[in-house]
Amino acid sequence: MITGVNSGIGHYFASTLARRGYRVIGTCRSPERLDPGLLALPGFIAIGMSLDSDESINQAFHQVREHCDDSGLYALINNAGIVSAGPLSHIGMEEVRHQFQVNVMAPLRLVQCCFELLRRQAPQSRIINISSISGLFASPFIGAYVGSKFALEGLSDSLRRELALVGIRVVLIEPGSIRSPIWRKQLGIGQLFSTSPYAAFIASADERIEDMERQSRSPEYLLPSILHALESPSPRARYLVHPKKWLIRLMVNYLPTTFVDRLVERNLRSSQQAIRPF
Repeated sequence: MITGVNSGIGHYFASTLARRGYRVIGTCRSPERLDPGLLALPGFIAIGMSLDSDESINQAFHQVREHCDDSGLYALINNAGIVSAGPLSHIGMEEVRHQFQVNVMAPLRLVQCCFELLRRQAPQSRIINISSISGLFASPFIGAYVGSKFALEGLSDSLRRELALVGIRVVLIEPGSIRSPIWRKQLGIGQLFSTSPYAAFIASADERIEDMERQSRSPEYLLPSILHALESPSPRARYLVHPKKWLIRLMVNYLPTTFVDRLVERNLRSSQQAIRPF
């Protein structure tokens, strides 16, 4: 079962795994608008589900249970997510709540819904949560998104240690910039905060988003990690998928926090105005 199959990483996962012989249940808000090529793949099943509604999640799960029958569920991939950008001192609280509902509460609710189905295939079954390097490194002006990914990391660690007792594995995928519409939806964010004290730093947000898209990698870059997480009898707890893993680990685990803070601030005050120093 994969959430968020309408585009980006979720669409790539669903189509690739279905072609490799997996029976894939894909969820999204509007299944009728899915790519016809995906809908035509043998073994692919589309189910409508809105992650911002517990009622919608519960209704969708009834359909999931019918498709699984007595065989249970081999894997739940919590892929769907959204980004809410803006300075934390100014972003609307409803937007922050929505961010956490979709990125944190909904994945946890799906784990609860699918628990018994996953137990039927234990000890082979697994939960794969798609996190981000933003769950490791806190970048400015995407604090709500960062907070949701840090929360998902913590939930996943606790879940991994709890569910190990019943034979269900929990895995985190932590990608860098992957080509996806999730960031393009933030174009125009600078105009929303044009009167805030941060206006000068956010004004070029569109340029940075477009530059990040140019440098981002195809979802195919994640495939080796996903396949290992799905098929290995001993999947790793975490898969950091980034061309500069050493730099991420250095920044997160070894360099003094004050040094990293100064580095980020210097970059933001420079003409480059890069959010991340890597």
